[in-house]
Amino acid sequence: NDPRRVAIEVRNGRVRINTAEVLPAGLQFTVVTPQALIDLGPGSFAVQVDDDKTQVISRYGQATVEGDGETVVITEGVGTEVLTGAAPGQPAAPVDNLIVNGDFEEPLGPPEWLVTRYPEDDPNAGQAEIVSDSGRNVVRFSRINQPPTHTEIGITQVLGRDVLDYEMVNLQLDVNLHWQSLPGAGEQSSEFPLMFRLDYEDIYGNHQFWTHGFYYRDPPDQWVVTGGEQIPQDTWFPFESGNLAERLQLQGLSPPAKLNYLKIYASGHNYDSMVAEVRIVAR
Repeated sequence: NDPRRVAIEVRNGRVRINTAEVLPAGLQFTVVTPQALIDLGPGSFAVQVDDDKTQVISRYGQATVEGDGETVVITEGVGTEVLTGAAPGQPAAPVDNLIVNGDFEEPLGPPEWLVTRYPEDDPNAGQAEIVSDSGRNVVRFSRINQPPTHTEIGITQVLGRDVLDYEMVNLQLDVNLHWQSLPGAGEQSSEFPLMFRLDYEDIYGNHQFWTHGFYYRDPPDQWVVTGGEQIPQDTWFPFESGNLAERLQLQGLSPPAKLNYLKIYASGHNYDSMVAEVRIVAR
C-alpha cells in the first residue's frame, strides 16, 4: 500500500528487470520471491526463482537483497543466492553449471539423461552405460561385432535454460575414443564415434542447432571431414567450446538466447567411445 514502492512478485522462473536510470525521488522498485526481498536501484537485473532458492544477478546497477533478516548489496557483474530460510550468500561473480548429473554419479535415465537409439526398435543399435575409468564415472557408448549398418546410441538432457543474462557460456566435456570401424566420420561426415548436438533458440527466435564430432582414424582422401576434429586414440581429450556465442558465429550460426537440449551420441557402424565431466558453465 506504499505509493512510493513498486513491487513485483516472482514465484517461479526467470525474469529480467530494467529500472530507469533516473528514478523519481523516493520511489523504490522491489522484487518479492518466496526466499528474498530485493530492492533495485537504477540498472538491469536478472532474477531466477526455483523451488528452494532465488538467484539475483546485476548486469549493471546496485541491488539490496534480504533473506532471513540479513542483507547483502550486489553491484555490476555480481550476484547472490538465497536459499529458503537462509541469509543471502556472499556476493560473487555468478557461475552456473546448466547440466545436471554431468559427472554421472547418478544412474542414466529420466529426468536428467534420456537414453536414445536409432533405429529405436533395434536391440543391437548400441549400448550406453555408466562405467568407471581412472576413478571417475563415465558414459561408454559401444556397438561391437555387429552388421555394418548405420546406428546411433546417445544420451539427451533437456535444458530449457535462458542464457541471455550470461556474459559467457562454455560447453565442456572430456572425450575418449577407443575404437571406430568407419574411417574419419563416414562418407558424409555424419558418423562420428562420438559427437554432440546442442539445440537452441537464437536471439531472433529461430530454432538452431550445432553439432561437433570427434574421430581418430584417418579418412580416405576423397572423404572430407566437416563439423568435427581429429583427436588421439585411447586418450582423454578435454573439449571446451570457449565463448559459445563467438563459437557459433564462427560456424555461421546466430548467438543463443535459450538452450533447449544437449545430446551426446555415437554414430556409425561399430564403435567404442566414452564421455565424462559434461558441463555447460555460464557466468
